[in-house]
This record gives sequence, structure tokens and C-alpha cells, in this order.
Amino acid sequence: MAEIALAGLLLCVAAGTGMTVLRLFKLNYSRWEYLALGTALGLGLFSYLILGLGMIGWLYSGAVWAIIGILFPLAAWGFLSYLKLDRFRFSILGKWERLGVGILVWCAFFNIFMALAPPFLADSLKYHLAAPKWYISLHQIQFVPVFPFNMPQNMEMIYTAGMLLHSDTVGLLVHYSLGILAALGILLLAREFLSLNTAIWAAVFFYVGIPFIPHAAQGVDLAPIFYSVWAFYAFIRWRKTERIAWLSLAGVLAGLCAGTKYTGIYTPLALFFLVVLAILKDRKTAGGNDSLAGRALMLFLFFGLLSGCPWYLKNWLVTGNPIYPILYPLLGGRGWNMSSYLEGIKRLNADMGLLGRSFFDYVISPLKLIFLQNRIFVRGGMGLLTLSFFPVLFLLGKRFIQRYSWLLIFSLPFYAVWVIFSQHGRFLLPLVALWSIPCAEAAFELIKKGGYLRVLSVLILLLGIGMGAVLAPVYASRFIPVVIGAESRDSFLSKTTMFYQDIQWMNNNLPAGSLVMSDFVNLYYLDRPSIWMNARNAAWIDYSRIETTEDVLKRGIELGITHIFVMGEPSIKEWDDLVAKELLKRLYYNPKGWAIFSISMGISLEVPVAVYSVQ
Repeated sequence: MAEIALAGLLLCVAAGTGMTVLRLFKLNYSRWEYLALGTALGLGLFSYLILGLGMIGWLYSGAVWAIIGILFPLAAWGFLSYLKLDRFRFSILGKWERLGVGILVWCAFFNIFMALAPPFLADSLKYHLAAPKWYISLHQIQFVPVFPFNMPQNMEMIYTAGMLLHSDTVGLLVHYSLGILAALGILLLAREFLSLNTAIWAAVFFYVGIPFIPHAAQGVDLAPIFYSVWAFYAFIRWRKTERIAWLSLAGVLAGLCAGTKYTGIYTPLALFFLVVLAILKDRKTAGGNDSLAGRALMLFLFFGLLSGCPWYLKNWLVTGNPIYPILYPLLGGRGWNMSSYLEGIKRLNADMGLLGRSFFDYVISPLKLIFLQNRIFVRGGMGLLTLSFFPVLFLLGKRFIQRYSWLLIFSLPFYAVWVIFSQHGRFLLPLVALWSIPCAEAAFELIKKGGYLRVLSVLILLLGIGMGAVLAPVYASRFIPVVIGAESRDSFLSKTTMFYQDIQWMNNNLPAGSLVMSDFVNLYYLDRPSIWMNARNAAWIDYSRIETTEDVLKRGIELGITHIFVMGEPSIKEWDDLVAKELLKRLYYNPKGWAIFSISMGISLEVPVAVYSVQ
């Protein structure tokens, strides 16, 4: 398939270019380190080049091909140096190691079908893919007062490049590959402490044991997991080798993690805390060397800020707020308003406040997380393996504390920031991924003890890993028919995407120049420009200034609205705004001739339930 070939081309160009950059750090790498770290740096560089094209209005397929052509010699040079490294021999693996690798390959094979299927996940249709589609339609990254469109978007830039080259599937395949490279990072990180056998099974704990991973191909969540794992890996290599270049590399990777989404900031913040403590420890044990300590910290900060700042700098230049529209009362922000800010905070506390917001809630939150993890993580929670073996870790005694002391210290600020500012399970997954390593060791330690502990541990492993391995083809069976052509794209999307048939009706019937205002925001498949009506994600309408329906009509005329798309009474009630209800009544008599699409919640028909054309 063309999509697979183009995704492979992007990955090869990124990996080769990144490997060339890695040579500047003058470190010794294994083949696996070189490949994964090169991909991390290369994709980050490629994302920022696409951002640059967007800022100057050059979002055309020819411009993307030009970038690929420019980077190709660098990529070739990187792969030439890669071929000189020692090869890994699969024959050295024992039967249990081969079983673990086999399970990883099995699940990776079936997970790819989600990346190959037409996009249907809500967040992708809302902004991960919708934002690139918007940019491409304008050939430029322009400001719009929509919260998700102004978040850091390194992965979305890869989607933009893929869509310009061929289709959205190209970028989704690149994103899917980051899950595999994250599993490789878990394996190599575990190998720093444990046997090869345990390290391989730690990767299985992550890639197979965490239920969210098979569902993650369509989105951007694999990117912060990938960069977090490898940033922490680089930190550990610094501690082991005492080569300061590893710390600089950790800064680069942490910065790139911050460039994937706002919650990607958790990793550089936690890693900065870790680096400071490590430097203080070194000064104390080595008798103190302020110049060396200061140099190490400054290098980490310099490379972290350099690789992480582009999106925040862009926001500051365009909106006046580097983390737009967060902290709006303090930092302000172009095009936003207090009504949208308060609505967003209200929704945040409702959707992401299950653990509570008091100091006492924060203290007991780890316990509450265990009982509420299915609601917080949504798709399957943290997984049976993590839930079963995590409590055992603290029974392993002093040896465990010493071996995983840096992970423990890293976890404290990461978890603190997460529980205070988010409480959404997806944003905790980078930490859950890293804890796959000690959880795997705990499982093998219990097996060694024999008796009922051995039997219980084996049963949990069989259930946790077996369930993941069995569910992989079951879940993929939803996508295989459409991927191989046995099911039409429209048929698949009609079953998986809310209001897809209604959106297609609008594509076929609305005039080309229509501008749709909608309270339904998953509009990736709508081929007409649209404006979000709700206040919590967008600020097109400042409802704090709306007193009459005439005010809404006036604002709509200013925006050039031609049609309104609403999902019906259930959604209207969620607006919590009487003006919205009055608006629907008043628009019947609107002389501008708007049409109201009134859709019953959860029902998708070939045509809207009612189309009111007002003349």
C-alpha cells in the first residue's frame, strides 16, 4: 500500500537524519539505541520544519517533498554510520525470551490495523486530524480562537505532512510505530538493571499489558510515552556513564516531549527535578564542583528549552500567551474571553476531577486511583499486571529502593503535577509505562519464591498477557474488513463515527461557500468550513456579552455563518444557556436565510431529522 511505503519513507528519513545529529553528541550507541534515538530526534526536527512551512504559508505537497529531498543526504549518511555498528543476533535468545518477542510481534501486527483504518476516534476527528486539515485548506497555520488548535502539535505536523503527501493514514502509521519504539525503550532501560529475559517481559508488560496501547494508534498519546521513556533512558545512561552528553540528549528528548501536547510538560518538569537532585548528590559525594554542576544543569536546560520552545514561542508571538488559553486571567490571550475560560474550568473539574481537588484528596489519591482507575483511564484502566504487581514492589525491600531510586524520585513530581492539573488517565501513561519494568521484576521475584505465590503470579501473568494477546486480533477484527477492502469506507464510518451520514449529507447538499456553526465538534469529515459553537473549547462567541438573541444573530452575521448544525435537545441543555434555546426559536425568522440542522443525540440517519430553511 502507498500509505505504508510513504510512512516508511518518512520514518527512514527521520531516523537517518536523527542518527546524523546524534553523531554530534559523540557518544557510543548500540544499533537499537541509534535507531530509536535517531527516530526521536529526526521526527522532532521534521515536525518543526513543517511548522516553519505553515508559519510562512508554504503548506503544499511540493514543499514537503523538498524537505524530504534536502534531508535525504543527511539520512543516507546516518544510515551508513548505522551499518558500521555491531549487529544483534536473535539466536542468543532463549525459549522464554523468544516467546516474549513473539507476543510483542503478534500484538504489533494486529495493532497496525487500527492505524490503517479510516480515522474514527473522537479526539482525532476533533483536532488531531482536523487541525492539519484546516491548515492545509489555508496552506498556512493561522490563528483561530480554538483551544486544541493552539496546543503543541509536533505529532499533528507529521499528520499534516502525511496528508499533503497522500492521506491521513501515513501519519497514523508513523504514530503507531512510536508505540513499538517505546516498547524497545522499555526493554533497553530494563536491561540496564535486569536480565535480558526480564527486560523483554517488561516490554510485554507495557505493550501488551496496558489495555490502552491497542487503542492508541489514532491519536497522539504514543508520542509523549515514546519521548518520556527515551528521555528517562538518556538520564539513566548519564548516571551510569558519567558522560554529560547523555544529559544533554535527555534535555532534547524532554523538550520534544513538551512539544507533543501541553501535558507533555510533565516529563521535563519531573526530569528537571531529578537532574537537580542528582547534581546536588554528586556535589555532596565528590566534595563539590560548582562549575561542573552548573554546566550540567545549564546544558540540560539549554537543550530542553531549545527543543521544546517552538510551539510555546509561536503561541506567545501570536496570542501573547505561551500556554494559550491556560491561565487566561493571568496571562490573557488573543481572541479568548472569560466566559470560555470559566466554562473550560467547569468542564475540566467535571471530567478530570474524580480524585478530588483538596489537599487531603491529593494525599489519598493513589488509593482512590486504584478503585477509580477504570473511569480515569477509560479504556481498560492501567491493566491487570500493573494493578497486581505494583503493590508488591514495596515488599522487595532495600534492594528495590536502591535499584529504582531514580524512577521513584522522577515519579513524585510527575504524579503531583498530574493529580493537581489533570487526573486524566491518558496523561499518566508515560509514568505507567516506566513502572512496567519494576512490575515485571516483581512478577519474576514472586515466581522464584515458589509455592502459592508462584502459582498466583503465573495465573496473573497468563490472564494479563494472554488476555492482551487474545484481544489483539479480536479488536483488530473491527478494522480488517475495511482495510482489506471487504467493507466500504462509508459503511465503516457510519458504524463508528457519530453523525457521519449527516455530515456526508451536508457535504453533498450545502453550497460550496457555506460556513457552518456547530455544537458538535468532531467535524473532520465535513468538507465545509466550520466554527465551534460551544464555549469551553472555542471563543468565537463571547456568551458573557450576549444578552439577547439579536446579539447572537449579529455575531453570526459578523462571522459569515450560513448554516447551524446542532445535535438536538440533549446537547442544547448542556450549554446551560437560555440564549441558545431562544436562538433556535428565533432563527426560524432570521432574514439571513440560515438553516438549522436538528439531529437527535446518538442517532445517525441518511438525512438530518429536520432541515429548516428560513427565508
